[in-house]
Amino acid sequence: GHWGIQDAVWQSHYGDPQEGRAMLEALLVQSPEDSGRLNALGFTIVEQGRDLYEAEVLLRRAYRLDQDAGFIMDSLGWLFFKAGNLQAADTWTQRALRLRPQDPEVLYHRGQVEAARGYDGRAKEFYEEALLLVPTTLLARKLKSALEGDQP
Repeated sequence: GHWGIQDAVWQSHYGDPQEGRAMLEALLVQSPEDSGRLNALGFTIVEQGRDLYEAEVLLRRAYRLDQDAGFIMDSLGWLFFKAGNLQAADTWTQRALRLRPQDPEVLYHRGQVEAARGYDGRAKEFYEEALLLVPTTLLARKLKSALEGDQP
C-alpha cells in the first residue's frame, strides 16, 4: 500500500486496531532496523494491552538502535507502567521527560506514573501542563478524565 507510518498509527488508534497493527507489521518488515517503525509497533501493542513481551522486544530493539530518542524511552516507560513495574516506569518516563519536556504525551505518562505511586498532586501538575501544550483530541480527553478522577 501507499500508506505510511502515520496512517497505520491512526488506523490502530481510531480505526480498526487489528488492521492498524497489520499495517505497522508490514512497514516493519520493509525496514526492520527502523527505530521509528519498531517504536510505533511496540507502542501500539502496549496501548492495545496485549503481548507486552513482544512489545518489550520491539521497544528494546528500537532503543538499542537509537539511544537518544526520548519518544522511545517514553514507550518503554509506558510499557513498564502497563506491566505494573512502577520503578522501571518511573525511571524511563523521567528520562523521556528530560529529553521531551514539551511533549504532552510524555507529560501524561509521567502523570499516570506519579498517580500510581500515590503522588496525586504531582500527577495533576503534569496533566495541567500537558493540556496547555495542545495535545491531540484523544489525549486531551484522557487528560481531562484523569484530572476529573483526581477530584474527591
